Amino acid sequence: MNPITERIFVESLAAPYNQSAGKEAIGESLCLCYPYPTRHPVPFPALPDPIGVAQITSHEWVILIIGFVVSFIVAYGAVAWFMGYVRKRGFAPFAIYRIVIGIAVLAWAMGFIGY
Repeated sequence: MNPITERIFVESLAAPYNQSAGKEAIGESLCLCYPYPTRHPVPFPALPDPIGVAQITSHEWVILIIGFVVSFIVAYGAVAWFMGYVRKRGFAPFAIYRIVIGIAVLAWAMGFIGY
């Protein structure tokens, strides 16, 4: 067993007793990019700006904030519409639709339908 895997295993066992060790072990198990055991209390502390947040300009921040606001408004409207639909017609049509789509997706994944 390599040192990183051994450390992840041992700290995962210690997670109920030491929250920072558990978080660190989980972070390392998700990333597995540390070439050495770390001593940081949070996961991913040493990653060097993986998504490029440091290079975002003020104009791009404005666009990002507008995107968050618009997506929140659209999501709120979609949930409000769906709740109204369920109140008016009941949950049965939605449940039937989900069951039919679920069966179709399973049939497609198992190769019964499709090309």
